[in-house]
Amino acid sequence: MKPLHTPRRTALKILAAGAAALALPARAAWPEKPIRIVVTFPAGGASDIVARVMAEQLSQKLGQAVVVDNRPGAGGSVGGLLVTQAAPDGYTLILSNSTPISIGPFALEKQPYDPVEGFTHIALIGNAPCVVMANPKSGLKTFADLEAMARKQGRLDFGSGGPASIGHIYGELMKTSLGLNMVHVPYRGGAPMTTHLIAGVVPVGIDVLTAFVPYFRSGQSCRWR
Repeated sequence: MKPLHTPRRTALKILAAGAAALALPARAAWPEKPIRIVVTFPAGGASDIVARVMAEQLSQKLGQAVVVDNRPGAGGSVGGLLVTQAAPDGYTLILSNSTPISIGPFALEKQPYDPVEGFTHIALIGNAPCVVMANPKSGLKTFADLEAMARKQGRLDFGSGGPASIGHIYGELMKTSLGLNMVHVPYRGGAPMTTHLIAGVVPVGIDVLTAFVPYFRSGQSCRWR
């Protein structure tokens, strides 16, 4: 014979279920605090520009502060390592080009993290071509000019955003394929490299296009793809 479910017993069951629900830990909606986007290059470079545009848009849409944190060094691996060591709570993100994923970790004597397993890859933001640039006063306007100057002088310096950066790798490929004595001058990002390129400290610079469009338009730098 089934027990009768009296109104009193039913009420007690409802109260017990409510108490159990209140005892469960509250799950806060993301984001409940500021979000950090780690950029693996200094301020003013291509990755930094994209990150700051994204941070502003995300902040407006999410209603929470989004902060850009520049952590350059070791071909992007300094910032990459910082992110892999952060709490996996969705509040520390990384925005960069392929350097800290496909180049930086493998160019170091001891790989600091697994570039595949160390991250949850969210989205590809975009693509930017790598450009070879020259100070207009150098007289270099084409690859033929560059090759001729390198052979005449016996050496040609080129700047990049840092060791193991895309610009560095591209320059080394040029050096090998053309059989030139091109000497790499590493900087801590594309922005300081550009400052020296415009000042004539280095005749040639190689980096991704994004940060350099204003200089091309103003005639402060000429480029070849």
